[in-house]
Amino acid sequence: MITCKNCSLEFDAKFCPDCGQKASTKRFSTRILFSEFLDKVIPLDKGVLFTARRLFTSPGQMLRGYLEGKRVGYTKPLQFLLIIT
Repeated sequence: MITCKNCSLEFDAKFCPDCGQKASTKRFSTRILFSEFLDKVIPLDKGVLFTARRLFTSPGQMLRGYLEGKRVGYTKPLQFLLIIT
C-alpha cells in the first residue's frame, strides 16, 4: 500500500484515486526543474511541427478548426509563439 503525500489516502495504484497525484514522486532537484521547464514551456514534440506545417500550408483552415475546438494535435498559441521567437 502507498500513502498519498498530498491527501494521506492509502491506495495501491499509479495515481491517487482521491486527488489524482502520482504515487511515485521524484526527489526535487535542479535537473528535474529544468527538465519540467523544457517539457511544459518548450514542448518539442510532433505538435510543434504539425502546427507549423498547418500554419504555413492552410492557415485559415487551421485557425477555423482551432477556434471551433479541434485542438488536440496543435501546440498552444503562446507556447508556439515562444518557440518560434
